[in-house]
Amino acid sequence: MTYYNKNNEEFDLSGFQYYSSGVCANVYTDNEIAFKIYNHDCKYRLYLSRKIFTILKNIKTVGLVELIDYYHEYESHFLPMDAYSMKFVKGKDVDILHADKKYLCDCIDQLDETIKKLSENKIVMFDTHADNILFKENGPTIIDPDQFYQSKLLSKREIYERNKMHILEYFVSTIMDSMKSNTESYVIINPYHRRLSLKKCLMDCVKEDTIYDSIVL
Repeated sequence: MTYYNKNNEEFDLSGFQYYSSGVCANVYTDNEIAFKIYNHDCKYRLYLSRKIFTILKNIKTVGLVELIDYYHEYESHFLPMDAYSMKFVKGKDVDILHADKKYLCDCIDQLDETIKKLSENKIVMFDTHADNILFKENGPTIIDPDQFYQSKLLSKREIYERNKMHILEYFVSTIMDSMKSNTESYVIINPYHRRLSLKKCLMDCVKEDTIYDSIVL
């Protein structure tokens, strides 16, 4: 299949290999760029819109995947995009269950910067779960913004609060996903508090040296 950008330039998929798949799309990569192609049976409401893509592309922050361009299967561009490209996220995975507090604090600082910039552009996060964030040695990266949307009705402050809650959902879902392979009993943390900073919300739940030590009974 051939894919065209808004200037009707073809994207060269030669050298790309299958990487992963989700409910609505498959991802291919050459280890520098990731190319996400929506399935034909995916509902349009689940696609990343061109408008949100453009806003996110122009937001420069380390906590969000770097978007490159969007594409269509045909040279006519009236329908939603069929695919988009982004920078492939490299680096060694970090197990946040056993990561030290300095790493966790650095992650929170990077993600707090991200949601501040999203909130300034009135972008609300959605679909926040473990598969949609990567924790690497150099920090976290949100990789699947397809369900992000722009709200004209909510204030920037309210959007920030919602995004703060969603960032904590990333952490909680990642913790619970990581604990699936453990046999120990553990406490499910509920870190969100409206009046507290993002860092304090999470770190108040980490009483020991690591998240693992703090939640295992």
